[in-house]
Amino acid sequence: MLRKLLKYDFLSLKRYLIPLYCLTPVLALLAGMISWLTTKIRQPLVILGVQSIFWFLVVALFLSVALLPVLLVVSYYKGLYSDTGYLTLLLPVKRRLLILSKLICAFFSLLVYIAVAFFSFGFMLTAGTAAALGRNPFYAYVIFFRSIGEILATAPVHPALLVFELLVYIFVWLILEFSNYYFGVTLGAVVFQGKGKIWGGILFCIAVDTAVSLVLSLIEFAISGGIIGVGSASAFENSLTMQIFLLVGIVLRLAAAVGVYFLNVRMTEKKLNLA
Repeated sequence: MLRKLLKYDFLSLKRYLIPLYCLTPVLALLAGMISWLTTKIRQPLVILGVQSIFWFLVVALFLSVALLPVLLVVSYYKGLYSDTGYLTLLLPVKRRLLILSKLICAFFSLLVYIAVAFFSFGFMLTAGTAAALGRNPFYAYVIFFRSIGEILATAPVHPALLVFELLVYIFVWLILEFSNYYFGVTLGAVVFQGKGKIWGGILFCIAVDTAVSLVLSLIEFAISGGIIGVGSASAFENSLTMQIFLLVGIVLRLAAAVGVYFLNVRMTEKKLNLA
């Protein structure tokens, strides 16, 4: 049954995801090309105009990045707590599967989007450097990956191991973020009735995520400092302390994500007539 739920949840998200997956790289391509062209222009007024367009595209690019989590939260609300929520909750499916399906969809949707945004920002940030070196715009990716390689080479951990650990950390962080967001939507639907439910849900998303992240960060720093016997600022000075810091963060965030998920399930089971 989970497979069917995932199929329909992805289909419902498709109308949001495809335009956004296209919008971000297009904005980054335009911004990168303008950055590249700016180095070729000599007239001050033209440079000023082109730079204004560049910064407008940069702002639009950051807004497009922030748009996807908002769309996923709104989609979750509509799927469970809007008028269509009546039909959703009447399905012969356990509530935990409904929430799990939406959580998995959000996770993979954002994971793909992070990859798209990674290459998009990489081009935008280094296209100007490529022009300064007299190269074509897409030489920017060579510069971008060389810069990343140089940063990783300075770490006390083997670069491949560090990348793997950081990826796991990001995966767990994403799961926790959307567990927090969706629990916030449920709380908002419980507390705020009528037309204010979606805005109340967004407010609770911010409140829940801020509170959980703050508590986990404090616990993470305290445990890491207690284990290695130094302050948290020293966690990246050698291989052992860095791996302890990342491992503690991964375990804590994964445990918190599971806990918040089950809280959300219990809340949904107890409040079936929220729509």
